[in-house]
Amino acid sequence: MTVSFGKTTDLEALESNFDFDCLPRLLPSIRELAAIANLRGGATFAYYAHRGIHVIGIAVLVQERRSISGFRINTFSLLGHDFFDCNCFFCENNYAEAFVTYIRNDLGRYSADALILENIHSSEIPEIGGWVSQSVSVFDTSKVASGEGFDVILKKQRLKKQYNKGTRKSKYSCEHIVSAFSRGDIETLGSLHRERWNMDGVRSGFMDRERVDLYCAHRTNKVLTILWDGSEIIATHYGMILGQTFLFHTPAINIKYLDLSPLQILLYEIAAFCQNSHLSALDFGLGDEEYKKRFSNSSREVGYAIIPLSLKGRICKYVSSNVDTGTLKTRTVNFLRKIKVTTRRIMDWRREIIYYAMDESSKQNQDIPNGIPMDGFSLTVIADCSSLVSLFRNNDMEIKRHHCNRIRAGSVLFCLIGNGRIHSFGWGTKESVFYVSEINRNIANVRKMLLYDFVTLPALRGRGYYAMLLRNISTALAGENLAIFADKGNVSANRAILRAGFLVASYDVI
Repeated sequence: MTVSFGKTTDLEALESNFDFDCLPRLLPSIRELAAIANLRGGATFAYYAHRGIHVIGIAVLVQERRSISGFRINTFSLLGHDFFDCNCFFCENNYAEAFVTYIRNDLGRYSADALILENIHSSEIPEIGGWVSQSVSVFDTSKVASGEGFDVILKKQRLKKQYNKGTRKSKYSCEHIVSAFSRGDIETLGSLHRERWNMDGVRSGFMDRERVDLYCAHRTNKVLTILWDGSEIIATHYGMILGQTFLFHTPAINIKYLDLSPLQILLYEIAAFCQNSHLSALDFGLGDEEYKKRFSNSSREVGYAIIPLSLKGRICKYVSSNVDTGTLKTRTVNFLRKIKVTTRRIMDWRREIIYYAMDESSKQNQDIPNGIPMDGFSLTVIADCSSLVSLFRNNDMEIKRHHCNRIRAGSVLFCLIGNGRIHSFGWGTKESVFYVSEINRNIANVRKMLLYDFVTLPALRGRGYYAMLLRNISTALAGENLAIFADKGNVSANRAILRAGFLVASYDVI
């Protein structure tokens, strides 16, 4: 039977009129693509090859302006390329090249610069040049002894140990919600995802408002896994069932539980779900994280290609193929960072700190001025990451990676609390050697609690809260020898330190 090519903007009619049984199971369904097209609006172009009612080729495209290798170009891209790990492009091998030629010729009328085909399964890649391949880690039960299945993952000692630790240290429960999760569930996942990646200064995809809508657009084959500690979420994961494969798509970790290794607990529960659901593969999706390689026993290849439609598109493809823009960008960033560091060091040569100390004798002999009202305020000392996360969340403050790193290194956080809100906070450490970034030097800190990096919330500055916090710390740590420093040019900080009862002292540079 003759193969014909066609084009439509009506995905729902396409699904009604043709048989799509030949499409690989890893591809999104036409029904899901139609839901996403309706969500995003704008024209969607579905190109197809068919033999009678049987579709043997499909490509669903949208017109976008994108940045490729530093070029802003007009493109036709596969619909959902920013969501799916295997995009909707397929054609039987004998007709793939003709299918791409048909698409390229038709797109010529739209003044686009390039056709972008990305995350195409290797078996669907047509015979055209310029493909760049990437491996995706997969655990395939057909690669293990008969009857073992996902027990190969579930019996891994390190994974089992972390799972047991997490379940033992919490009021643990797990649920897998297949298709019936709510929009509120996805909003919660998005909130955790934003907070987790903001911790490392990385922009979460859920910063885009439509992301929640996208995750809810077609729930039929989606699974939401939620790990609970009583009524609080430890971690959650949004995955897809594609034929007999479970796609590991979007994990979101509650950073309050980082010490429990929640990602490993998620992996354990998802492997158990795959086992109980009689699935045959766990596809770890795009990304080269170490844990994906550790739990996989196979891989699949995906391809990426730029098919130019204009001179600008050809230039973009040439640069993309011949210039390592990622390395160039990294080198540029590193070069600028070195300039910044060098400039800062030059400036640091001129900077000075004033170092202060307070011991038992100075507390007893010094006349510390009053005038700082203490009523209604209290000192809170944070020594674990979980408490820090809860406190910062309650005060609408960002949690950064260095906060938890400091606590893990032995520092504690001192907070002045009034009416349930943080007014001022800072850190304390008993490290014997402490790096002072203001002067780019290490100083000795033997048998002392060194106070550093204090912040009063901007709207509350100039009201004496910093001095009040230092006074509370000196009272709470009555048996400690305290030390603190401030940049010589920071007049207000030095005044507050003196007002709290500290005396100027000498320090040793190491």
